[in-house]
Amino acid sequence: MDALKEFSTISSDDELYVFLKKHDFVRDTQSDSSTPRANIGRGILGEYAGQVEGRPAKVIHRWYDPSGPFQNEPDIHKAKLEVDGYGSKEVAYNG
Repeated sequence: MDALKEFSTISSDDELYVFLKKHDFVRDTQSDSSTPRANIGRGILGEYAGQVEGRPAKVIHRWYDPSGPFQNEPDIHKAKLEVDGYGSKEVAYNG
């Protein structure tokens, strides 16, 4: 599936948003409102619903802070694409 291959190359929020727009994903406000937005050191940035090659799909975009005490490391952003019947692909990059 080309979309999973394309998704696996994402390495920034900008590239993720281009992918979401290209494939007509929309923010899933029902999922967003039922999920806690953030905990200390982690949270969900957004959940999106759409179709990929005619199959239902969703993207979950989240972040976490890998820093420990007395450390200052960049946040890590993760995005996971799940396509019904084809599986999933997850990417991670510095936020």
